[in-house]
Amino acid sequence: MSLYSESIFPGFYDAVVERSPITPHRAPFLTDARGTVLELGAGSGLNLRHYPPSISKLIAVDPSRGMLKRLAPRTKSLAFQVETIASDACPLPLPDHSVDTVISFLTLCSVKDLPTVLRECHRVLRPDGRFLFFEHGIHPKPCIAKWQHRFNPIQSRLFAGCQLHINPANELEAAGFTIQDLDNFQLTREFPTHGWIYRGTAIPQA
Repeated sequence: MSLYSESIFPGFYDAVVERSPITPHRAPFLTDARGTVLELGAGSGLNLRHYPPSISKLIAVDPSRGMLKRLAPRTKSLAFQVETIASDACPLPLPDHSVDTVISFLTLCSVKDLPTVLRECHRVLRPDGRFLFFEHGIHPKPCIAKWQHRFNPIQSRLFAGCQLHINPANELEAAGFTIQDLDNFQLTREFPTHGWIYRGTAIPQA
């Protein structure tokens, strides 16, 4: 990873995202997490304090050691065990059917090999497990989607590979998941190109 991704971006991300309209959505979104949880792109650990008592262990995966370095102090005094893995999740160093919940919170947009990562999540998730996702993505209105495509090169450069034009639900279905529920909404009116949210639950197909 570049110097920017490892040393500068983690602090920039914390400053921007923690003060954004996204923060109030963290705790409600994580309510259904349970058991052994795998968080994709755990980053600097902004979700840690919002996890419910129903989880017993968190496996925090992120390719950025700079992010995981910021996460480490936030694991203190938590009621559950935290294991960190510096990896791009291609592959995930975990046994088949070993986790109860996969969490993806504003992560899929920046995964380089998304089909492979989602297939890995399918592999490690138990048959009765759930993949909970809260992602931004392509807007249904063509006029806004057009600007998302135009802004994408700048977005990707500033936010460590983040893409504005993916459809998280479609990507999950292509990887062998069934979308159990899906809620789409606009996070902010001020930034329609950056705030079309896909929030939902996917379950692994047999």
